[in-house]
Amino acid sequence: MLHWTRRVLRWLALIAAAGIGVLLFLYLAIFVASLFMPPLQPVAVTSTPNPAATYDEAVARFDQLVANYKAQDDLQEVCYPQLLTHGEKTAVALVLLHGLTACPYQYHELAQE
Repeated sequence: MLHWTRRVLRWLALIAAAGIGVLLFLYLAIFVASLFMPPLQPVAVTSTPNPAATYDEAVARFDQLVANYKAQDDLQEVCYPQLLTHGEKTAVALVLLHGLTACPYQYHELAQE
């Protein structure tokens, strides 16, 4: 029985060593391949700020944005941009960003708070 246990343990050690060897080989291969990749070039990002002068203008711009999304007709209605407002300008505003491929509705309950 002891001989059989040693044999199993030896095979398990060989399998573990082979697995570690394969992982090490893959890591080194990826590292060496990365040495030959061209360096990343910075991307010039420009901004053209154009803040609304008044609360009413900001709301009108938002309404136009939603109208544009509705005209495209490629989103579910719950995924249109949402504006929760107090009806007037406030000292503090929060913007919840949901990500490019997500839907603003995921913040619905949080935004109500």
